[in-house]
Amino acid sequence: MMNLVSASCNHELLAPIRCIIQMVATLRNEVRKPDQIHKLEVIHNTASFLLNQVQANIDQGLLNLNKLVPNLAAHKIIEDVVSPVLDIFRLQAKAQKVELYFDTSFAEFRVMIDKTRT
Repeated sequence: MMNLVSASCNHELLAPIRCIIQMVATLRNEVRKPDQIHKLEVIHNTASFLLNQVQANIDQGLLNLNKLVPNLAAHKIIEDVVSPVLDIFRLQAKAQKVELYFDTSFAEFRVMIDKTRT
C-alpha cells in the first residue's frame, strides 16, 4: 500500500508535469518546422506518459483503499497502447543510431483497459 510520503511526492509531481505539457502545447502553436513540431510532439508524449505513470501510482493507492473504480473499455492494443509508447522512444533510438522496429504483421486485437489510466 502506498504510504503517506509516497502519495505526497506523487501528488507534488502532477503540477510541474502538467506545466511542461501546457508549455509544449503553447510552443506547438508557434512552431512551423515539421522536425521541430515532431520533437515537441515527442516531448508532449513523453511528459504525458510520465504524468500517467505518476497518476497510476496515486490511483493504485486509491484502488487499494477501494476508493476508485476502474472504467474499463475495449481498446486496440497496438494502435491505442503500443504505438504511442514506441513514439516516445523512437527519437531517442534514432539519436543513438538504433533502429526501432515493431512488427505489425499480426492481427490487431482488443484489450479491456481503463484508457485514462494506461
